[in-house]
Amino acid sequence: MREILELPALAASLRRTPILLGFALALVGGAAPGCSVKHTVKVEVSPKILHARAASFDELLEIVRSYDKIKSLSSNGLRLTLVYGKSESGELQPYRPASGYILMKRPDSICLVLLNPITKTTILDLRSVRDELSAWIPSKNKFYVGNDSAKELRSEDLPEGIPIRAAHIFESIIPQSIDADAPGIRLSLEEARDASAKYYVLAVYRDTGGVRIQTVRRIWIERSELAIARQQIFQEDGQIVSDIQYSGMERINDVFLPLKIHMDRPLDGYALNMEFKSKSWRANLELPDSAFIQTPPGGAQIIHLKVR
Repeated sequence: MREILELPALAASLRRTPILLGFALALVGGAAPGCSVKHTVKVEVSPKILHARAASFDELLEIVRSYDKIKSLSSNGLRLTLVYGKSESGELQPYRPASGYILMKRPDSICLVLLNPITKTTILDLRSVRDELSAWIPSKNKFYVGNDSAKELRSEDLPEGIPIRAAHIFESIIPQSIDADAPGIRLSLEEARDASAKYYVLAVYRDTGGVRIQTVRRIWIERSELAIARQQIFQEDGQIVSDIQYSGMERINDVFLPLKIHMDRPLDGYALNMEFKSKSWRANLELPDSAFIQTPPGGAQIIHLKVR
């Protein structure tokens, strides 16, 4: 008997038996609905995935560079919410949303005014030109001055400091261009997707001359609109400095501008939600330099913020 089982033809036949049996069971399962071991489930596919378009590397670069067309920008339909605190601390302080308006002018000028929702009077007037930052709070009759580039700006009455920086807001609304020809700059392109959309991801690196290259920025371009949906900015050690997400795009002067922006600054310990009314964006208006400079009102207490 043992010799019979060891015959090559019979051994091969026995090895095929489980395979044939499995095939037969599959056929039976398909023929008998009540005994089926598999079934088809219909899932809803996001329209953004269905309408994803293709773009070349050069076309994607041009999308980012298209923001260079914007020399000035304004919106009188801003609604801003500040969330203060670092997530790892376990405590976050969301502030009440406030409405207002914003003015921006290249290369770095910004004016942000928040208004009382009832009286429509100013509750905060924040302005910055180059590195000179000023903040006027009428309710306290205090006029704060400092450097926008400072890591921390504190005073005795503001022990937690002023986390918001004009430069942070500027780069979140008007993404910085990419100079592919700059020394040491390297670029890469990959694809990504989530449940709602497909993306092209442009990554900007800096060659440090050693084995490791430094990640500078990652730009996510949503493929149905071919518009920037997210950008992440990194510091030299690889930590995320700014994580900015965009939605509700409107085309202004051949450039997509968002109606919703969420900016998270994890190292600075704050996040901003900015919402803009539809049709409120105005681009390339003639804005005078004086619109971004404010002088202390008479009788106001001038406070020089401590820089670190």
